[in-house]
Amino acid sequence: MITPEDLEWLEAVARAGNMSRAAERLGISQPAISHWLHRLEARLKRPVFRRSRRGTELTQYGEKLRAHATELRRGWEE
Repeated sequence: MITPEDLEWLEAVARAGNMSRAAERLGISQPAISHWLHRLEARLKRPVFRRSRRGTELTQYGEKLRAHATELRRGWEE
């Protein structure tokens, strides 16, 4: 099950393009966000982000998840 926190952190990493910057913006440690991402991908059984020296970017599956997350968050706000 995906939680509201998962959606918030997914969006933060996607926007920042870097786990360290996302963690800083969320007020958490980089190891905490890295651990979260490993757990999320294990639960989903699919990679959500591609990691490289240049940063972190969403996979095709991650893009779909982000779009769905955006819809869910809009619904929660209404």
